[in-house]
Amino acid sequence: MYVLIQVLRGLAALIVVLHHALTPADGIPVDQTYFHFGAAGVDIFFVISGFIIYTSTISRSQSPGDFFLRRAARIFPPYWAATLLLIATHLVLGMQRDMVLSTSHVIQSFLLIAHDSPTEPGRPYPLLIPGWTLQYEIFFYALFALALFFRQAAALGFITATLVGLVLLGAVVGAPVDQVAFNVYTNPLLLEFLAGIFIGVLANRQPRIFGAAFALLIPAGFLLLAMSDHTDLPRMVEWGIPAIIIVFGAVAGENLKNRWRIPQFLVTLGNASYSIYLTHIITLGLVRGVFRKVFVDGVWWIPLFVVACVVASCLAGVLFYYLVEKPLVKGFTRIVSRPARSRT
Repeated sequence: MYVLIQVLRGLAALIVVLHHALTPADGIPVDQTYFHFGAAGVDIFFVISGFIIYTSTISRSQSPGDFFLRRAARIFPPYWAATLLLIATHLVLGMQRDMVLSTSHVIQSFLLIAHDSPTEPGRPYPLLIPGWTLQYEIFFYALFALALFFRQAAALGFITATLVGLVLLGAVVGAPVDQVAFNVYTNPLLLEFLAGIFIGVLANRQPRIFGAAFALLIPAGFLLLAMSDHTDLPRMVEWGIPAIIIVFGAVAGENLKNRWRIPQFLVTLGNASYSIYLTHIITLGLVRGVFRKVFVDGVWWIPLFVVACVVASCLAGVLFYYLVEKPLVKGFTRIVSRPARSRT
């Protein structure tokens, strides 16, 4: 296991939590001005995803169907559970007041089909808003599964040509606001998955390139992200390039992991990063509700609110990971693996 990559996943989840904790809400006078780049945690996730998918398949033989079903078993069950939890908090506690439970929106949300959000037109937001990133993940997994029909070199060429071609198509045709699915599947964000794949290719074929000194790219990448809050560049440049630099540095830093003692709680946060990401919107809503009732005057409590958001999101995410994500993924993976075993 790439330990630093796992730690980086946890860190990426935390900066997304911070980004949303600092999003202004009724009765919570927070300021996101200097932490807008926290949304770049998603870009880091995408680069990591490309890297992990490539490195985890390069040395093992999988059919396209087996690969996709295994990835779907890791993504869908925890996402469905978190979405049901969100709906429950809406129905029981009155959270997410603007939630629309129309049949089409619910079905497309659960299947992670990119569609126009009824609450935020022009956005591909499902019921559980962070799920918009999973639409990209599932699309990437499907494309990677198709690439497995080819030999390794041809597969790399296929996925590169397809992702670059889609992005070029989007650039040439334009981005019509009313064509949400088209905008998702031609978005330059797709190139971040491709960057992760090529980091994996280099790590596999030219490991000497990843000198330990390149671990310094991690703080350098985060510095670039912090500086990006004062720029007005395309997301792929503003956040995508720093995310690629950070992941490259984390892979290089693996050469130093035997010299460092990485705290176990950081690894645990990395393991639970998906659960933290899925549940933090619900957790933040609950924390905001408490603070609206308890702290009504002054801004002195804002730092306490932010700390409470981060701590509560981590604790809730870790609990969700052990009690929900792990059992569900294990059970669904066993189910989808049975056809493969029977064929063998």
